[in-house]
Amino acid sequence: AGQPAQGGGKVEELGLFPLGLVLNPGATLPLHIFEMRYRNLMSKAWEGDKKFGIVMYDNDEGLWARVGTVALLKRFQPLPDGKILTVSEGAERFRVVNVSRDGDALSYTKAMVQYIDDEEAGE
Repeated sequence: AGQPAQGGGKVEELGLFPLGLVLNPGATLPLHIFEMRYRNLMSKAWEGDKKFGIVMYDNDEGLWARVGTVALLKRFQPLPDGKILTVSEGAERFRVVNVSRDGDALSYTKAMVQYIDDEEAGE
């Protein structure tokens, strides 16, 4: 786990954070985390491999994008009220293969994802 995708094939499970935006590889994203399920996601990522997935979510349609981006946690600052300030950087892109755990009030969504080799895919 944690190795760069070779040939666009590596598959692993990631916790997903749905947002109304696309995180591009190399871009920086500051977030103010207040929902308990996403506090759990950030804490687990910070204690582990620092990775989670950002997937665009359309609130109006209730739909997830099929492609997302790995976010690498660079800064993790818990606040006195339990909320968390984070700064992440976009890494590899991935395709959502299937949802392995649906989210609820306390649990974030997890999915099996397959990395996309952008150099192989071309522009």
